Amino acid sequence: MMMLAVAWLILGVAQSAPTPAQDKAREALIWDAVYSRMTTQNDKWFKAGDFPRCLQQLKFVYEFDPHDYESASDLAWMLENVHEWDEAKAVYARYQKENPNDPDRGLPQAQSAFNQREYAKAAQILEPMLSDKAHPNVFRVLAHSYSKLGRYKDSLRVWDRYVKLYPADDAGKRNRDKVKRLADGAGA
Repeated sequence: MMMLAVAWLILGVAQSAPTPAQDKAREALIWDAVYSRMTTQNDKWFKAGDFPRCLQQLKFVYEFDPHDYESASDLAWMLENVHEWDEAKAVYARYQKENPNDPDRGLPQAQSAFNQREYAKAAQILEPMLSDKAHPNVFRVLAHSYSKLGRYKDSLRVWDRYVKLYPADDAGKRNRDKVKRLADGAGA
């Protein structure tokens, strides 16, 4: 009888223990809840102008998962907002280095360069990333960078490829047509 009770107890414990898949799913739910709460808190701090706390939390989130694109770009964007340009550039560089399999790893840095009117730098970052799997903004920022540099043939090449991949994007078609007129007029 005692042996039956022990067997029953062992069987019950074994059946109630979560499987590795259940553990992983539970961990994902917990992290989603934590991340959601931190995002809500960060929004409140941002609206209140408490940028040091925002930065502290963004740094924590990025260190927790340095492979998360959103964490890296949010942190670097916030650093730029408080004019910590070198630190922002370091975040961009680190993300690119540590995430070689992310096809869009250079997009945040290129967008930052574009916003600072460093068009040649933006183009230099994005041109090697250009592929049919690249984020649409890789095409857009690259094409606009080339246009700002007066390199209309390069811009047209990028817009042509973009429009083939995204034929329903009317803004892309208008941009392509504008650059075509500029290229024809410039003799480029």
